[in-house]
Amino acid sequence: MSTPIQADGAWRDLLDAATERYRASSRFAFHFARGKLGRDPVFRHLVETGLLAPTGQTGAVRLFDIGCGQSLLASLSHAAHAAHREGRWPAGWAPPPPSLAYTGLELMPKDVARARAALASLRHAPTLICGNMCDTTYPDSDVVVILDVLHYVDIAAQDAVLARVHRCLRPGGRLLLRVGDQSSPRGFAASQ
Repeated sequence: MSTPIQADGAWRDLLDAATERYRASSRFAFHFARGKLGRDPVFRHLVETGLLAPTGQTGAVRLFDIGCGQSLLASLSHAAHAAHREGRWPAGWAPPPPSLAYTGLELMPKDVARARAALASLRHAPTLICGNMCDTTYPDSDVVVILDVLHYVDIAAQDAVLARVHRCLRPGGRLLLRVGDQSSPRGFAASQ
C-alpha cells in the first residue's frame, strides 16, 4: 500500500520545480520567484482548487495572464501538470488542466525578458507579450487571470479592460481576479 501524498510536501515540491528554472535566468529572477510563489497564498489556492481548469474542459486550456510579470503561473502550471502525470499529486487536490496554452501579457520589458529566459526550455513554451493591458489585443481564452494589476489604471480603464476580458472569454470561461487592498498597508505596499 502506497503512502498518500501529503499536501504540504507536494506544494514544496511544486515550488521547487516551478522556481528552479528561474535560477539560470538570474539571481533576482530566482529569488523573486521563490518569494512570490512561496509567500503569496493565491498560487497554492489556484493549484489545489483546480480553478485554472474550467468545468468540463477536455482540451488545452487557453489561459491568458494579464500582468504576468515573470510568468510564474506558467512555470507553476507546468510543474503541476508534470507532478500530476507522474502520480505525485495529493488526493484532495483537483487535477490541473490536461494541457495549457499559456499567454502572458506584461508591461515591463525586463520581466518579459526574465520570463523568456527561464521558460524557453519548456516543451510548450508560453506566448509572452510585452504590452499594455489597455490596448493590447486579447486572445480567445478559457481562463483570464489578473492578479494585483487592475488597480494601476483609473476606473474608466478598469471598466474597459474588464469589458475586453468579457469579450475574449469563451463560453463557460472564467475570470480570476484579485485587486490590491489599500486597507492592508503592508500587503498593498509589497504589491506596489
